[in-house]
Amino acid sequence: MADDFGDWEPEDSWHPDDPIAELIDNLFMRLDLLDHFPRAQRYGELLDAIEHRLHPWQVRDGLDARTELRVAQLVEDLAFLRSRDG
Repeated sequence: MADDFGDWEPEDSWHPDDPIAELIDNLFMRLDLLDHFPRAQRYGELLDAIEHRLHPWQVRDGLDARTELRVAQLVEDLAFLRSRDG
């Protein structure tokens, strides 16, 4: 999407069928560009809530193999999302 300014920012284009979380994040990214702010940590509280719920599963003994794998994947995914959040 080129405009009169000769540049293209992916944040400036969106589709109304995108998931609402993506649309809201897009609005924040565009505001960050207007304010000349680096991308702020937006999801810290949500990630903290996930970590809080996950912790008891990390210390629980006697989990079956499928549950252990699910917990390990959640730990990895949570770390990845923290690295992407700002």
